[in-house]
Amino acid sequence: MNRRTFLGTVSGTTGLLAGCLFTAEDETSSGTVSCGDTTHDALHDEPLDAAVTGTWESIYGDRQNTGVRPNTAGPADCPQTHWRALPPDPDDRISFDFPPVVSDGYAVISNGLSRVFAFDARSATAEWTAEVTSGITELATIGDLVCFGSGRGVHALALADGTERWCRETDDRISTAPKVDGDRLFVTTDSGTLLAIDRDGHVVWRTSVPSGDRETSTDRNPRTPAAVTGDRVFVCDSAGLVAAVDRTTGDLAWSRSFDEDVSNAPTVGADAVLVASERSLRALDRQTGETRWTAFDDASDSSVVVNSPALDVTTGTVYAQAGPDLQNLFLTAVDAGTGTERWRTGIALPETDPIVGLDHVYLGAGSDLIAVDRDSHEERWRMTQRSDIHGHPVLLDRTVFVPSVDDGLFAVA
Repeated sequence: MNRRTFLGTVSGTTGLLAGCLFTAEDETSSGTVSCGDTTHDALHDEPLDAAVTGTWESIYGDRQNTGVRPNTAGPADCPQTHWRALPPDPDDRISFDFPPVVSDGYAVISNGLSRVFAFDARSATAEWTAEVTSGITELATIGDLVCFGSGRGVHALALADGTERWCRETDDRISTAPKVDGDRLFVTTDSGTLLAIDRDGHVVWRTSVPSGDRETSTDRNPRTPAAVTGDRVFVCDSAGLVAAVDRTTGDLAWSRSFDEDVSNAPTVGADAVLVASERSLRALDRQTGETRWTAFDDASDSSVVVNSPALDVTTGTVYAQAGPDLQNLFLTAVDAGTGTERWRTGIALPETDPIVGLDHVYLGAGSDLIAVDRDSHEERWRMTQRSDIHGHPVLLDRTVFVPSVDDGLFAVA
């Protein structure tokens, strides 16, 4: 079950903007942070200690959708919110539903509707805003460009000032984020077309990826964001599809169809592609598509799997979310080679994909940002905001950037 389905179940022109830092007098509170027996106000209200030099290029952080930065330390043991970024126009303070991208000192985020906002990643100073005519997907950066799908097109904006560099029309609506690999973007449309586009907006190839065989209520089964590694591009869909396409030519290498919704993005390791369906987690051989192992398929143990897994290839660990039902989910660590469970810890209503750093696993649950220790499996701290967190956290330079649906973008350090 992907994030959009899970959340539904449980519940242009460019111009300069003035800078905006959250202050204690604003109408919304800064929230609280709980660290063991200690709880205090989360507000710190000043820029980060140093410029942000790292890059988070797209949803899940890399071309393979691993969601892991194994050598990146997170915030302090009991962190605070250094800044909160909002556009100055109250009408724009909506739907920070997706994670930001961070590149070249900018934190860039869309409101999912018609606007893209860029902030200075250290200070929250608003740098620019850009407007398009229809809904915006998650973002991706490639070089000095910010790219996204909107309506029936792929748009590229200049990272420095938000001016449009190019727009490439597609055959159908785009509902998922582009994926970056080197000098190419890989984009899927709702009708199943997969395109490889270079950074100048030229189509290198396009191919039609067949839908899965699972019966659905519609003949339109949007594909997931792609995952890319080596010579393969992988996509899934809600009709049970898992497919591998040749990265160079666009030819179909193999496809599988399962009798489950597979609308979570695939995660790719050295030899296997991980696929989280609505009731199980599978590892498929990267070259052939054959099943290597299946986890969470025992109804007595677990019957619901949500969100995409994270994969730490350095330790051979998969971090997934599953449970007997949506109200009783747990975060679990699984051996990437065998599917054997290593540990689990209960997390009430996890809404985001897990993101993993050197010491902790970070995820959003309701309006809480939670850090779980990778070794002890215990919750280390929990920061509560006013609004739900739907987009996964972004981990860079000892800072977690957190999108809050109705309450802005936060930098926690």
